[in-house]
Amino acid sequence: MKVIQLLSRIQAESDGVANCGRNLSLALDRKVDLEVHILNVKGDIPPTLNVKLYDIKYFPKLLKPLNALCVSPQMSKGVCNAMEDTDIIHAHSLWMMQTYYAYKAVKGKNVKLCIHIHGTLSPWALQRSRLKKQFSSIFLKQRKALERADLLIASCKEEYNDIRNYGLKNPVAIITNGIEIPELPSSSVKKEKTLVFLSRIHPKKGIDTLLKSWKNIQDMFPDWNLQIAGNDSNEYATSLKNECAALQCERVKFTGELRGKEKYQFLANASLFVLPTFSENFGIAVGEALACGTPVITTTGAPWSGLTDNNCGQWINLSVDNLTRALEDMMSRPVDELARMGQNGREWMKRDFSWEEIANRTIRSYEWLLNPDQIEKPDWIYID
Repeated sequence: MKVIQLLSRIQAESDGVANCGRNLSLALDRKVDLEVHILNVKGDIPPTLNVKLYDIKYFPKLLKPLNALCVSPQMSKGVCNAMEDTDIIHAHSLWMMQTYYAYKAVKGKNVKLCIHIHGTLSPWALQRSRLKKQFSSIFLKQRKALERADLLIASCKEEYNDIRNYGLKNPVAIITNGIEIPELPSSSVKKEKTLVFLSRIHPKKGIDTLLKSWKNIQDMFPDWNLQIAGNDSNEYATSLKNECAALQCERVKFTGELRGKEKYQFLANASLFVLPTFSENFGIAVGEALACGTPVITTTGAPWSGLTDNNCGQWINLSVDNLTRALEDMMSRPVDELARMGQNGREWMKRDFSWEEIANRTIRSYEWLLNPDQIEKPDWIYID
């Protein structure tokens, strides 16, 4: 089986789509003969993968929107050249050129098109950058690509509902993202009274809500501190730092982006993780925190209701008052109790979110897609 995994980037650790695409590719590569990955941004690529890299052409300021769309004539040509003997092309995310390149490449060919949605059809996401998405839908044929797709992949039931609410009738596979389980020798983990956030510094993530809630409780917990990790070199991050100062928040540190072992150590040393997001199709940072043995507070905008069932955190409706109450509750508990909750979460991640299992489900979905008359439909694929 020859499968092309098509992404706009692979090396950005803070990007959930890049993380999913890279780790899924690695897991698939261990299972099947995954021959080609077409990417368009240079980065550190695992040596086991057969990868072709294509640079985005950086356009002058007047045409800057083309950079956001990841325009790459080299990538377009590369995808078409790689189609020989290809069985499936698996494009990740929407509103960028790789989806159009995939749609164009499969025209007139006996190649199955699979599109991984990655949260791009949620109501919150559709309301953001509406001009770009209207342009993409019409001129980059994103809607036509979606309608042409032989299989759409959602990461949760909520995202399946988003797909149907968008009017798409294609078969949909609900396959959650996987989580890396880092090695954490007990001697290296020293839990501190630290509340941490780690994700993109973006309005969707609710960091302004977090700062307001922190202001409400900071005097109640003078031995706790708040650390916010993420790329803080953009204008929005600057506005958040200004808001933090205006609110007179104390003991707050913006750490910048953390990667690899440094990221996992940051999560493992914390006593509590928070992601007060408006919308996530998955929320990989939640899983990463749990995999590091740290309990989590997140919102119903992310598909993590299992936090309650597995006694490893709280799942709340997003508001300043709700977040304040949740933080007060969790931070009032002994650090040892929080550590036990975090261990519950780590065991949950090991049990249900291994990349090996995600790869198995993906392969079975591919096999059904190629031979629906001979292979029984997996129960995670919905054709209604």
